[in-house]
Amino acid sequence: MAESTTPSAQAPAATPEAKPAPAPAPKPAPAPAPKPAPAPAPKPAPAPVNKAVPSPAAPAAPAPKEQTLQSIRQSQAEPPAKPAAVLPELEPRPSALARLRSGMSDFMGHAGRSTQRLLLRRRRWKKLLALALIIPTIVVFIYLLLFASDIFISETKFAVRGQQATPSFDMMSLLRGGGNNTADSYIVYNYIHSLDMITDLDGKLHLLDHYRDKSHDMWYRLWQKPTIDDLLDYWKWAVETKFDPDTGILTVSVKAFSPEMAQAVCQGILENSEQLVNRMNRRAHEDAMRLAQDEVKRAEQRVLNAQKALQEYREKTVILDPKAVATGLYSVVNRLEGEVTKTTAELSEAMTFMRRDSPKVVTLQNRLEVLKKQLETEKQRLASALADNGKPLSALVTEFQMLTTEETFAQKQLTSAMASLEAARVQAEAKQLYVESFAKPTLPDESLYPRPFLFTLVFFLTLVTLTGLVSLVIAAIREHAGF
Repeated sequence: MAESTTPSAQAPAATPEAKPAPAPAPKPAPAPAPKPAPAPAPKPAPAPVNKAVPSPAAPAAPAPKEQTLQSIRQSQAEPPAKPAAVLPELEPRPSALARLRSGMSDFMGHAGRSTQRLLLRRRRWKKLLALALIIPTIVVFIYLLLFASDIFISETKFAVRGQQATPSFDMMSLLRGGGNNTADSYIVYNYIHSLDMITDLDGKLHLLDHYRDKSHDMWYRLWQKPTIDDLLDYWKWAVETKFDPDTGILTVSVKAFSPEMAQAVCQGILENSEQLVNRMNRRAHEDAMRLAQDEVKRAEQRVLNAQKALQEYREKTVILDPKAVATGLYSVVNRLEGEVTKTTAELSEAMTFMRRDSPKVVTLQNRLEVLKKQLETEKQRLASALADNGKPLSALVTEFQMLTTEETFAQKQLTSAMASLEAARVQAEAKQLYVESFAKPTLPDESLYPRPFLFTLVFFLTLVTLTGLVSLVIAAIREHAGF
């Protein structure tokens, strides 16, 4: 026990000899990168724990006896170890509140940078939109003011009028038709915008050469080789026609690159419209005359046929008028019947006071017999067949009445056809439809188009409207997509 106590008393002195090298001073740890959020107040950091090298600054507490002996044996058995490298001090770990503050600071900084980028982007878009609106508007204004060709407008007003026919139910009223001037005005309206009008005016005024002239600006002039559809579309722009059904007035406005050409085209349209109405009149009159003449020819032929049939009938029966013959026979029969009745009455009266063999009674008896024989003969003649035709008189009368009725109707038809022909001839000499121009084609003294300020304003407003619509669509898409 004495030996064991001796080393324990020397243990504190042996320990510093085993490790004489003092621990180097701890190096300052590298400072962390600055953060946008203010750092929390520093707290005293605990000393780093190092099992290999005890810190000289902190005095060790008195160890138990068994731990001291074990450390002495280890120090005697093991060679002296090299001093270990001193580890840098670790950064103190921030608290939860500090981390929350730091995260909020980072979030606010990121949000501020995002807001700034968004503002910059919006400013850039505003500049682009301003340029997209201003530059085209300026270009259009300069073009309309300096390069656009002057356009002159000539105008005329006319109406298609017709004679008011009195209502009637004869044949000519059917041939004339309803006489609707509104329908005729619509015909003229469509003719003005037809290809025939363009072709006719081009042959007279060289219309296409004027509108295709390269000295005019490309926006308003006609293509050099236009198709039929392109030509009709351009003509609708060059010639504007308005029709008022209530008054029947047609208003024609012609656009051209010179005042003389505008007036000439307007005058040509008026003349061609009047020629169209005259052709319509002439065609209607020719149709009416042709129909009336054909009707007269048919009526004449019917009359001729009826007269020929009546003539053949008379030649066949050798009777001019079977009806008159029958009437005469009936009158003879009636007269004989009256005589027989009268004689019979006289004979009856005479026999009341005379004998049968008296001369007067015998005379009356003989006369009565003769009258009866004659009456029987006349009745047989009236009801029996005639000498050569083999038909009873009643059948002959019926045929004769049919022929005379046909001749009568044919005569009436001929009379009506002749009256219609005369009416058609009179109306052909008169003018049923005509063009009444109460506003002659004007000679423009100034160009009405283009209007630089008005057209530029309209273009700008249209562009602003389209830009606003596109912006709304893009914003809706971005909001729906979430970016």
